[in-house]
Order: sequence, then structure tokens, then C-alpha cells
Amino acid sequence: MNPAEFKAPFTFDGIAYIWDSQSNMAADMHHGTVRARGWGRIQYLREPRGGEEANALMDEWEAWVAEAAGECTDGDRAAELMNEKAKGNQ
Repeated sequence: MNPAEFKAPFTFDGIAYIWDSQSNMAADMHHGTVRARGWGRIQYLREPRGGEEANALMDEWEAWVAEAAGECTDGDRAAELMNEKAKGNQ
């Protein structure tokens, strides 16, 4: 499982965002690069809200997304790569 508990499959909305299967924004495409998103959700996964543990979890999520699809310039392909990585982590 990925560190921030996003649920595959990931899908690209054709505009800018990559969503998980529970409609949580997981990443976006920004100027041709994929960026981890989700701080609004992640900050509530650890206590205290927005504390050091939440910051560390966001850092782990950013690293996970970068490892999965960091070089990708296409949203659909980025979502596919994130799904492949999610399958490998189960």
C-alpha cells in the first residue's frame, strides 16, 4: 500500500487531476510534470493535525508518486504507472 493510503485504481480526469478510487485527489499534472497532491486529506491521517507526522507522511507520498510516475508527462500514463506501482506494493 502507498504511504498515504490512497486507493487504486488511479484515474486521470483528462484535465489536470489524478484521483483515487474513492474520489480523493492524489496527484495532478502541472506544466507537464506529475505532482503529488492530497495534503487536505493527509493532514488528518495523523495527530496532531498538520503536525510533524503528517508532514513526514506527505513527504513519503511525494516520494511514492515521484518514484511511480515522476518522469511522466501524460496524465493517463501517470495514472497507469501509479496503478502499476500500487499493484506491486500490495
